[in-house]
Amino acid sequence: MTVETCKELAKVLDAKLADDIVCLDITELTPISDYFMIVSGKNERQLQGLKDAIEEFMHKAGIEELNVEGSQKSDWLLLDFGEIVFHLFNEDMREFYDLEHIWKDAKRIEL
Repeated sequence: MTVETCKELAKVLDAKLADDIVCLDITELTPISDYFMIVSGKNERQLQGLKDAIEEFMHKAGIEELNVEGSQKSDWLLLDFGEIVFHLFNEDMREFYDLEHIWKDAKRIEL
């Protein structure tokens, strides 16, 4: 997974009208993954559309999905592809969990 791949994913999500797309390089902070991509959607339906777009992109790139947490009725979806973990939130849940603050020492990728 490269920074360029993160930028391509950001374009895919932006085309689906995702809000506040953030990519954090966490390689120096934890062995669990290389990148966190944090994205907001306006409602459950949009979050599901963003999830579908990510899964399609990653499938085409030959990257296998390891785990998914959350459901179609969820305010937070987590998609784990090993090298990159996606956090899809509605705005209230994103503010509540504030992952950007928790991972404030991570390098923010310019998208």
